[in-house]
Amino acid sequence: KAKALIETTRKGFQVPEGFVLTVDFFEAWMCDVKKTKAWNDFLGIVSELSQDNDENLKQLESICDEIKKDCMTYEFYDKQKEALLSSLHESFDSDNCIVAVRSSSPEEDLDGKSFAGGYETMLGVSVNTKEGSDQLTDAIRHCFASAFDARIVQYKAQQNLEPDTPRIALVVQRQIASEVAGVVFSLNVQNNCYDEAVINSNFGVGESVVGGNVTPDYYVVDKVTGKILEQKIAAKKMAFWLDEKNGGIVEETYEFKPKTQSSLSEDQILEVTDLATRVEEAYKKPMDLEWAIQNGKLYLLQSRPITTYIPIYPELLTKPGEEKHLYVEANRCQQGIPDACSELGMDLFMELNLSQGIMRGMFFPLHGRHFIHCSYYTKFLSRKLVEAQMTELMDAQMRKAFKSEKLLKKYCAKSLPDELAFRKVKLIKVGAKGAPVVGYGILKPSKAQKHFDKKAKSIRDKLKVVSDDNMSFVEAFNEKMKQFNAFFTINTLQVLPVIADMRLRRLFRKVPNSKELLDRLHSDLPGNPTNQMGHALYNLATFPEVQNTETTEELAKKINSREGISAEFLEAYDSFMDRFGARVPLEIDIAAPRHYEAQEEFLMQLKQVDLSNKTMEMIEKRKKEAYEELFKEATKMKQKKTFTKNAKIIERMMGQREVIKYMWVTIIETLRKVALKQGKEWSESGRLDKPEDIFNLTIDQIKYAEEHVHYDTRQAVFINNSKRKVVENVKNFPVVFDSRGKIIRAPLEVVDGSFVGDPISGGLVRGIARVLRTPFEKPVAKGEIIVAPSTNPTWTPVFINAGGCVIETGGPLNHCSIIAREYGLPLVSGISDVCNLIEDGQLIEVDGTNGTVRILNDDEAGERTLEEASIANSKIASSVKEQKTDSFSDDELLFEEENDECSDDDNDDDDTPVNKD
Repeated sequence: KAKALIETTRKGFQVPEGFVLTVDFFEAWMCDVKKTKAWNDFLGIVSELSQDNDENLKQLESICDEIKKDCMTYEFYDKQKEALLSSLHESFDSDNCIVAVRSSSPEEDLDGKSFAGGYETMLGVSVNTKEGSDQLTDAIRHCFASAFDARIVQYKAQQNLEPDTPRIALVVQRQIASEVAGVVFSLNVQNNCYDEAVINSNFGVGESVVGGNVTPDYYVVDKVTGKILEQKIAAKKMAFWLDEKNGGIVEETYEFKPKTQSSLSEDQILEVTDLATRVEEAYKKPMDLEWAIQNGKLYLLQSRPITTYIPIYPELLTKPGEEKHLYVEANRCQQGIPDACSELGMDLFMELNLSQGIMRGMFFPLHGRHFIHCSYYTKFLSRKLVEAQMTELMDAQMRKAFKSEKLLKKYCAKSLPDELAFRKVKLIKVGAKGAPVVGYGILKPSKAQKHFDKKAKSIRDKLKVVSDDNMSFVEAFNEKMKQFNAFFTINTLQVLPVIADMRLRRLFRKVPNSKELLDRLHSDLPGNPTNQMGHALYNLATFPEVQNTETTEELAKKINSREGISAEFLEAYDSFMDRFGARVPLEIDIAAPRHYEAQEEFLMQLKQVDLSNKTMEMIEKRKKEAYEELFKEATKMKQKKTFTKNAKIIERMMGQREVIKYMWVTIIETLRKVALKQGKEWSESGRLDKPEDIFNLTIDQIKYAEEHVHYDTRQAVFINNSKRKVVENVKNFPVVFDSRGKIIRAPLEVVDGSFVGDPISGGLVRGIARVLRTPFEKPVAKGEIIVAPSTNPTWTPVFINAGGCVIETGGPLNHCSIIAREYGLPLVSGISDVCNLIEDGQLIEVDGTNGTVRILNDDEAGERTLEEASIANSKIASSVKEQKTDSFSDDELLFEEENDECSDDDNDDDDTPVNKD
């Protein structure tokens, strides 16, 4: 703090005069503290400090209070007294003045560590500059003693600072007898906007504002235009004033006549904003300032970095006043991955996504994250098309924010860079290339699906291996990309099940509970690799070897030695590892170890599968019931053929939408082996510190290193890691934000005590909440409800046991949504900060049909199994039980073999609008 005051004084800002008593000044008092018994007790307790131990914390408070009490008896040594009087005489012109004594610990007000309100500040201290004063001595003792406050000790431990090495300096500064004072942030911490300053102010000195004694006036100002964007004038019922005659602070209350006028004039608001802008420019970072106005003159009292904002990567920022861009961080909302991947991992994943090169520059990797440049993308396609794609990615609340604020219109780029402008022609060519595949799929869906399966298997078999074991990473990468591009054209077939689903949802739009019924048609799809993995995992868990072997270590030993274990289990285990061994949390990241590399962890997941849950049987049963109910409704509407045709397309092809990700994961698995081999060679030759460091390089850097043996790969790794540190302390990176840091947040909606989100997968269930931020941090018992930031297909072992799911981010077509529908689990998405709103172990109710989540009270805490909850609460199940369905011929049922092809002519002989659609 003292350092900042010295710097701002030297930079020409109006700072009240003063001086600093340094750490060395208090060295003698620190030595006295360390001679006491209380200090020895203090050392003993801080070594065992734990936030979870109340008794431990109470002992700490007691010992700290004893140390502080001793500190209040200390007298200045001669050397201290001489230095203090000399500083008083040199710093202040008059013989008598009033000062403020402020703490200035070396750790205080550093980036990421504010210590706000922790140390003591003493205001209105009267002092004779020639002789000193008892008031000043007491103030210095108080502030010194605050270095041993229990709150400070706990905070230092939390911030990984040594709590047993207290250090403190103090600022002695002329006290401003201000008419108005307060705080200004050079960044709006409410929405993270770099271009907005936020001011809090009140009459008198600023203590009423920083101490929270009053609701202050609130102003938000656009720093670029000088426009006051928002102001809230509070009913200020009190203020603190400096007693200029006797010293001290006087409290004045206005209980019966609050000061409802603005504490700042418009000119003063802009003057304070300008001060914040200039200090921010001086420090090159967002700043938190305390200020005061006396006789119309603005003073800077204190400056420190803002520690609670989210820094944005410099590559994404535009300068103040320039055209702003809108970004979406797609990793979290699309892949269910909240944290950054490795450098190579995201670079490779984006190459797979951008294999046709059309969207490059609009979709891009940066420091392990996947970003969509919505401004360019909107200009390139159209607002409606991009809005439709965002609907797939975003939850309901975020979609509302997109539409209500007209974000795509507001942030649409005025023009495109030259390299993007010509790509529309390429987009049309790629679309035309896939058109025959789609046309064939419409005319001959069964044959098209068989062709897709055959071609996909052939391509995956090639992707599993490299043609030459001596290939470099870049050579292997080029080979896999060429093979993968052959899959891209046939994958356009996946538009058909999406269209079929849209047609059925329109057909049954007036049928009660149709959403839930149609969602159930999406479960247990035969062509979905994630569904196949679930079946294989469940089957593997049923083997006696898994159930009867006590420890995973013992089971792993048997598997690896191929002894004491059945041939049937080994065959099933080897088959699983061959097909799904790469499907792990963070599976899209090449740096993530695969199941066969973390064998015991996988076996632990396997043993956690609850076989009594009968999940697979229940899914099949509910799906058949849903189909029969929809068939009955279609018969009433004379739309049997429309229904069966589209239902068959969904059954055959909807699951294949996940095949492309399965291909990605296969490529990533193959290239991981090549990368680790090359990383080992480079580490042995001194080019890397360890083999895994190759994952901290981009593809271009690896290519350059392969071509130039003198390229410093270790330095490249260091630079890449340094750039990532910009956001290393950010726990929840924003999903939607602009190039001036402004975060677009979806408002939390609460109706009748229920949190309202996006109804993703229908059904209603009650169960115990299990809050998970990673899939296997704790077991999920039968029927428990997963509460998570987001999920992805590798949560499959957890979903097998779960009764339902609630997530913070994700749209109706992301991977989490697909899994939930696969397993027939009620899912609600789009409830901001749900992992903090719901506590682990609470009983909750999830209504996936209406998109609500409710925390239940003790009276509602009756236990229900997943099956009981589903049957008891599902209107669909009850309606199926109440009336028997008609008999259907074999060729009308989805679950029977189809012998003839469905063509586009399979329509009913009526002229309803739905039939025309």
